[in-house]
Parts: sequence; structure tokens; C-alpha cells
Amino acid sequence: MMRIEVVAAIIRKGDKIFATQRGYGEFKDWWEFPGGKMEPGESPEDALVREIREELDAEISIDKYLYTVEWDYPKFHLTMHCYMSSLLNEAIHLNEHEAARWLTKEDINSVKWLPADLILLPKIVKELEESRIRKFGTCFFEQYAQISLSALLGREFESLVNLDRPDLQSPDGRAIGIEVTRAMEESREAEEELLKDLSGFTRTQEDEDIDNILEYGYAFGLHCGKYIGIRELPYWKMALPMRRIIESKVAKVGSGFYGNFDKMGLFVFSKDNLGEADALKTMNYTISIQKYQDIRYNRLYLADVDDLFVCNLDDGITPGSRLIRYKISQEQRREFYLEAVRRQLGQ
Repeated sequence: MMRIEVVAAIIRKGDKIFATQRGYGEFKDWWEFPGGKMEPGESPEDALVREIREELDAEISIDKYLYTVEWDYPKFHLTMHCYMSSLLNEAIHLNEHEAARWLTKEDINSVKWLPADLILLPKIVKELEESRIRKFGTCFFEQYAQISLSALLGREFESLVNLDRPDLQSPDGRAIGIEVTRAMEESREAEEELLKDLSGFTRTQEDEDIDNILEYGYAFGLHCGKYIGIRELPYWKMALPMRRIIESKVAKVGSGFYGNFDKMGLFVFSKDNLGEADALKTMNYTISIQKYQDIRYNRLYLADVDDLFVCNLDDGITPGSRLIRYKISQEQRREFYLEAVRRQLGQ
């Protein structure tokens, strides 16, 4: 039996995936994930990027390998390597397919799938569900970042919307982009102190902050950063030390991973207390490793529980005016926290 090796992109945008309707051949009008045949000597990833350019006039980033389908059609055996992917540009043009739809996990079975593609659906639904859980945890911090920037730095940040790549963007998708992440040093002793188990916490007095941590599952901004809430625990467990996260994010912005904004910022939550010397060291290191890149961060925001350090990374700035420190009061922290939780719950 003839064997055919192909690649397929499961393109995700939020809680939806992109499906295309075949416009030719034996399976005309059936639905599939875009992709196509690999060429000799081509890696699956290179083949997928090329095929999406040819089929959709679109650029994608490949997020992760999902699965390889092996399926016997009447006339050939199909090997299909499948990857979760994201669009780098929103414009899509159907060069080979007759229709396309964005499908949620609720309506993913509303179209007639090709048999090989049908095998993928349970895995895709699981991926969407797990992604939603992960995103729910990270959105709190993205909202907290936007709220604190707006409150401390002004109206320029009020209209930022919570999207992806980068996490915060101006509505026009061009003026401001801010990627939000976190850092925690690799100290096992410090981590054990931070990751306190609140499940058996016994109140000896009225404590509204503890009530909020237990009810909402988030703790950043409350109780002087002493606890980590149950919902944010996976977020912090994946945190890297500051130097490594800076290196990773600078490489990504330089590659065009986040697009190209007039002003690009990096907002880093730190579980460790930062002093001015720490902020200066991190700012200067960021400037040094991105100085030869065409796409760079213009601002670096370093936030611990009590402070927000705003670092101007642009060329031509005098050293004394690059760094500004904003103190955050206990009352402000509580306001930021409650507003971020309110947005999470959609209230």
C-alpha cells in the first residue's frame, strides 16, 4: 500500500481552533486541519510553516507537538504529524479550501471531519481544557499588571486589553505591547517557606486577606507576599530565576515572536523582594543582551509585592533617569488584588 507522510496545524486562538473544508477530490466538503505533504529532506516543522503559507497566506508559530496519526485509507496509508500552532498575523486567505471556521470544544463535532482528523478531536478538546485552566491562573497576573500600571503610571495603560503574544496590548494592536511573566530564584529553602499550605489554616482572628486567599485562590499582593494561593501555585512552580527569564524573553522579542509594537514592554513579577541595586542590575543586563537586536523592549517593569521599578531601556537616556521606583501601599495592593479577582470572575 502506498504511504503518504503529511503535517497538520491545529491553529488555536483563545478557546477556538481553526478548521478548513476541503474543496476538491474524493473527500470534497469534508473538514480537516490545514497542512500538507512533506517534501524530501524537509523537517515536519519546516513543512508545516511552508504549507500554511501556501494554503492560507499566513505565518504561524509552532507551539508544541501534539500527536502522529496513523490511518489506512482505501488507497494509501497516511502518517500525519500534528502540531498545536498559533497565528503570527491575523490575515487568512483560503487558497485551496472552500470554507473555514473557528470551532470551540462545544461545537467541534458540528462538522464532518476526515477520518484521520477525527482521531485528533479528543486530544484537542483535552488541550483546550488544560489551556483554559492554565490561562485562568495566568490572567490574574496579567490583569494585576494592567491595573497597577494604570494606577501608578497613568491613563496610557487604561485601555490595554488582555490578549496573547504579548499578554497586554493597546486596542489597535500597534501602539503598546507588554509581555507579562514571573521570576523566582532557585532557593529550595525560600520556596518551601513561600509555598505554605493554607488548606488547614485555622483563623485565630478575623483576617479578610486570608479569607480572600482561600476563597479566590490567589495571594499576590496580600499578606506581604507570605503565601501562594492554590490557583497561582502552578504559575510560580514554573518560574525561572530572573536572569534566565530575561534571556528567554529577550530572545523571543528579538525573533518577532510577539510582533512589532511602537512601544514594547516586559513586566516581570518577582516572588523575591527587590532592592534598587537588583533592579539596576537586571535593567543593565537586559540592555546589554538586546542592544544588537532590531526588535527590543523599550520598558522593563519589575514588580515585587511592595514596589514597581520602571526601567527605560531606550537609547540616549542618561543613567540617572533610567530607573524610577514606585512604592505600593498595603491599601493599593489590596485594591489591585480585588480588582484583578473581580475581572477574573467577570463581575
